[in-house]
Amino acid sequence: MKLSKPKEIFDQIKLVQGENLAITAILALLLSLQLTGLLQFQVLGIFNLSAVMAVTALIAFAGFVFARNIPVSRYLSTGLVLALLFLVWVWFEAFRSPLPVKGLTMFLLAAGNIIILAVVGSSIKLIKDFSRLNKSVFLLGVLIASLNLVLVIWTLWGLLLSTGNYEGILSPPVFRYFMGEKGLAGDPNFYSIWMSISLLCGVGLIKDSSKWWKWAGIFVIGVSLLLNSSRGFIVASFGATAVFVVIWFLGNKGFRKTVGVYLRQLIILAFLLLSISLIPFPYSGKSIAQYVLVERSQESQSRLQLWSQSWGEAKKNIWFGQGLRATELSLGWFDSHNSYIDLLVDTGIVGLLLWGTFAGFVLRRALCLMKVGVVLPWIHSLLVTLIFIFFFSFLYNPFFWLLAAVILGYTQKDDSLDAAE
Repeated sequence: MKLSKPKEIFDQIKLVQGENLAITAILALLLSLQLTGLLQFQVLGIFNLSAVMAVTALIAFAGFVFARNIPVSRYLSTGLVLALLFLVWVWFEAFRSPLPVKGLTMFLLAAGNIIILAVVGSSIKLIKDFSRLNKSVFLLGVLIASLNLVLVIWTLWGLLLSTGNYEGILSPPVFRYFMGEKGLAGDPNFYSIWMSISLLCGVGLIKDSSKWWKWAGIFVIGVSLLLNSSRGFIVASFGATAVFVVIWFLGNKGFRKTVGVYLRQLIILAFLLLSISLIPFPYSGKSIAQYVLVERSQESQSRLQLWSQSWGEAKKNIWFGQGLRATELSLGWFDSHNSYIDLLVDTGIVGLLLWGTFAGFVLRRALCLMKVGVVLPWIHSLLVTLIFIFFFSFLYNPFFWLLAAVILGYTQKDDSLDAAE
């Protein structure tokens, strides 16, 4: 549309600025998660760099969003009500916590996640070209994965030159150690789940005539995920993809067409990464698949023991729980490696149902958006996360709430989506 009035030109400039700021804030939040391993980078010797980035982005962004008085979608409004009900129960459980100070910090984490849900969810309306957000998230993932790979290769090369222990260094466990535990994220499992949205956004960008750099970027992220050897992430990814296949099989024509194109690229990527995982490392002769399926299988027993012990603790007050941080105290300062069990022990069935109601509402909205191709990566990442937290204590991490904000904040003019609900 041709702009003929100064006011229209000014409004168009503000619209572009709003979209740029919205995308930048979301990227800053994702980047802050990926930098949580850089504990040595602190501001004033107190605050972690990633936390400062996240808080700064949210404060600036919140001011912009509320200054523009952007209307909130009815899905986000309902989601906020459900999330606030859960937050009220978390506040109640914080006072019942056997560790009051630590319980209060967990409540503050939960409150911060609600702020992310409100601010980011409200800002999604500013993003008119959603594929631009996906491309930016993908490129950020390529940058982080490339940096991780360069740092690891540089470190291992130095070790090889100084020790000459090729068999001990060129092996999957060593790469996992340096990629995850000594990498930017500080945890190989969390790195994998945070990187999932970048990988899936890249898959969503692939078209028949896509340029080679898109596949190259996806390959870089995929290799970095393989070297992290996260079994929980692998299981969650296959489980979420299986859900997509079932939806494609049972869905109507509109669903099948959109999801089918996305699945085709995803299957190509899966076969590529599976083939790479079967290649043995030089000198050690071990493949990533062998390491994940055989050598790390003994870790499953310890996790099952934690679940069993936590379940016994949960039964002591099954309805109302024992207060925040009760799981850590009962397990000797460990968590159960299962967010659902953690929630049951700390907040009881009431807390689990309140959170489950919110998560179910987000999931229902996500399934109704599956006709919209640009949102598929975010839906897929949400499904991966909901399965992933079955193996890790990840509920209070901002990542799930960021995904929920994007899905609830997205609005579609097609009335058929509302009819589907």
